[in-house]
Amino acid sequence: MNTSVTTKTTIMLAEDHALTRGGIRQLLEAESDLEVIGEASEGGEVLRLLEQVQPDVLLLDIWFEDSNGPNGLDVARQVCQRFPRVNVCILSAHAILAYVIQALRSGALGYVTKSADLVVVVRGVREVAAGRRFFSEPLSEEAIEAYEAKTGKGHFDLYETLTPCEREVFRLSALGLTMPEIAARRGVSPRTIESERKAAMTKLGLTNQSELVRYAVERGIIGNGSSRDIRQDPEPD
Repeated sequence: MNTSVTTKTTIMLAEDHALTRGGIRQLLEAESDLEVIGEASEGGEVLRLLEQVQPDVLLLDIWFEDSNGPNGLDVARQVCQRFPRVNVCILSAHAILAYVIQALRSGALGYVTKSADLVVVVRGVREVAAGRRFFSEPLSEEAIEAYEAKTGKGHFDLYETLTPCEREVFRLSALGLTMPEIAARRGVSPRTIESERKAAMTKLGLTNQSELVRYAVERGIIGNGSSRDIRQDPEPD
């Protein structure tokens, strides 16, 4: 009689959108060799759950809506240090090489985009569980090496990952305009502006207005020590 037991690959799923998280869980648990043993919706919760149970793979969103807690890259770094047996695969909406390199430097083994086919997500989990690097298309080892050769292995510019709208909101916010004032200029809702501002700050690793202004000054986005009335700043083209 065959008494062998098939060991399942255990997974923790960290994603702040409940609908996306539920869909991915359903996908993974449809596979006989995979088992989701935990879910989290923000970075701090991930680390707390890992104290209780350590999966083979942590499928980890790169950004969380909660800007007050650690983002996915922060979590990946801590997981690498505190839970070395847990292999991390980043889940992201963005196929941006600068993000991929930062994820790898944070300790992740894989990077899968949310636009990838579902079978690719499953494959990525299996590859990372086996200790192998994995990237969903259009990302690749060759593209990463070419990017590093072009920009230098020690440098990449996260500001370049901001969208044009995020950059403009970031600049106007650094100048001191309020969300309603920026919204009036852009002809959109303050909620949209707040979302773009939060996205820009999260991508740049900034947590408050003081850090935003300091970054903008150091980057040369706004002048240093300017006392002019920011409401006289010219309208963007």
